[in-house]
Amino acid sequence: MLFDVACAMQQYFRDTACPARVYFGKKHLAEHVEELRIVWVPIPRDDFGPPVQTGGKFADMYEGLNPRTFACRWANADLHIWAFAPPQKSSPDRQVEKDYAVLDALVNHTCQALQKLVTAPGYRLKSGSNDNSVQHVRRGFLYVLSVQIQIPLVEVSAFPCDKLGLDAKTWDEKPITGVAATVQEVTAIPTGTVIDSVSFTVSEE
Repeated sequence: MLFDVACAMQQYFRDTACPARVYFGKKHLAEHVEELRIVWVPIPRDDFGPPVQTGGKFADMYEGLNPRTFACRWANADLHIWAFAPPQKSSPDRQVEKDYAVLDALVNHTCQALQKLVTAPGYRLKSGSNDNSVQHVRRGFLYVLSVQIQIPLVEVSAFPCDKLGLDAKTWDEKPITGVAATVQEVTAIPTGTVIDSVSFTVSEE
């Protein structure tokens, strides 16, 4: 889900000593208190398609997956990336230059996080744009990065919602309650008695 990727991105930033904060939801766009911040905003109109092949034969890839996927949803989101540099007291004329340098670094680190966190081709970088609409009271610059994240559609009921997750199953499991083993011994020269074969019978009883 989009929220899961956003949470993973925040953890990736912590692991890589990036001070940016990651938020999820449009309501956070009105806030701007941190020097570096990213706001994930889901946007309308997703795309749908078949499960995306990431390597190997299509049948081999999806055989045995748990749960099995039958299609995928490409969820769209805009990542609002805010950044500015510390005040350039010694060279105030270079403030804009430094602000853009920090913004460019954060855009790069955001794209790097997606590349590390989402298995290709499970994400798409769609477009990006600088937003210079608010300049009279400026605190940093804004870059809007449009992305798509592949969300698999799976053969399992989503309700109750806790059924979706790592433990989700698309087939019934029957525990093995007993195993009967038969060992046959034969005499061999000159090594003595060896095990020739072992057979197992699995019973549901």
